[in-house]
Amino acid sequence: MPGCLWAVALLAAALAATASAADKTVLYASGGFLSVGGVAADNVVAWNGSHWSALGAGLTLTSQAIRVYAVTQAWSSIYVGGGFQYPVAGLARWDGVSWTMVGGGISPGGSVWVFLNYQDGFLAGGLFYAAGEVPAASIAHWNGRAWSALGAGFSGVVTTLCVQNGLLYAGGDFAVSPSGAVFNGVAAWDGQAWTALQSGLNWNYYNNPYSAGVVYALLPYKGDLIVGGTFTGAGTVPLRYVGRWNGTAWSALGVTDDGLEYAVIDMTLGLDGVLTVGGYVHWSRSTALGRVAKWTGTTWVDFSGGSGVMGDHVGTFAVAFGSLFVGGDIISAGSASTTGVARWNGASWSSIGSFNNGDFAPIVDFLLAGCQLGWTGPACSVCDFGSYGTNCARCQIGTYADAVGREACTLCPPNAVTLSTGSYHIQQCLCKAGCYGPAGGPCIGSQLYRAHGGVLETSRARWLTPPLAR
Repeated sequence: MPGCLWAVALLAAALAATASAADKTVLYASGGFLSVGGVAADNVVAWNGSHWSALGAGLTLTSQAIRVYAVTQAWSSIYVGGGFQYPVAGLARWDGVSWTMVGGGISPGGSVWVFLNYQDGFLAGGLFYAAGEVPAASIAHWNGRAWSALGAGFSGVVTTLCVQNGLLYAGGDFAVSPSGAVFNGVAAWDGQAWTALQSGLNWNYYNNPYSAGVVYALLPYKGDLIVGGTFTGAGTVPLRYVGRWNGTAWSALGVTDDGLEYAVIDMTLGLDGVLTVGGYVHWSRSTALGRVAKWTGTTWVDFSGGSGVMGDHVGTFAVAFGSLFVGGDIISAGSASTTGVARWNGASWSSIGSFNNGDFAPIVDFLLAGCQLGWTGPACSVCDFGSYGTNCARCQIGTYADAVGREACTLCPPNAVTLSTGSYHIQQCLCKAGCYGPAGGPCIGSQLYRAHGGVLETSRARWLTPPLAR
């Protein structure tokens, strides 16, 4: 599910975008599908405001039970996570030309469910026990050069990540950490350790025995944290699929007996800052709802006044091109017949092309409002890492751009060269054949290397594992 910072960033992007910037905006979609609008695309695709295009050959899934769950954009590349196994497993990078592994990948059989741009890189959450060669239980941080773990992690799936009031929050289908700490669906990271939010969330539906709640969505809202998922309470506080955490205590939104019915999968502030939720929801105790509902401040109502989104579930939101996009396993929105994705322009629903998955229902799990590769910033107006100039072209082999907004790329040190275009760090400059030295130089000729007793480390030996990739 989307990291909660995207909701605020994407709304700001929509409001700040100029006509020229809008030309560089791209809506990325991932999930389980074979084509959209007649364009063949295996489980990941991009829309530029007028037509869809595939990202290479896409990503191959091994069954209908697993999909491409998450997308993020960083350093002139697109990163996707899911249950795919080909061309790489669980986590992959698209640079505009090919799919590659990221930092040695994640543990065999693992999957990534969520990304969050965080500090000097991004977080990947999901279900895995290692990232590269680093032991990491379902959450890890990638800074473009190495993976690192965040504490003991979690014994279960991390499905959503969010930063609020200086703390990182993780939600998912987990009760404890490998160290034995009890969280019950949600936890907070202060930079040193994970802590529980009181006793976490519980599930007691139709008087079944209590079990840990499952969290699918986190969103900052009026200084608090809104939590959505499958749960009926937090300790002794009754909740119905959505709850509010103010940093010290839990509370319900409105009257608990008038809460939502069935799981909340994603949340957004939409086009107008109104708290909006989607999932398997279809009614509150007093009001019939579609799969999308909004909070009036006192109660839940259908998002578009009774002609909402229909289908199995809504799983994702994104704001782009001045509209709110809704994705999931859907069959219609208002009077518009559409599968996979629907567009809300503030007044009515429309289709931007129906998704197809052969004999199975197409599902869109994630939508990301991003930029054309090479561009970044809230209005897609600045050259990203690894790109330069007025058109944000990729740095050529032998050069790199280690900051945004570069007018030119920097040459690698003498006798060093990058292995691909779009490099963004000096450590991607590796010694040429016959020269030796650390990544980033200096690179010394072989005779001088022998004169030093052969003690200099060879950069090519260092990078027998996949080279630096973001």
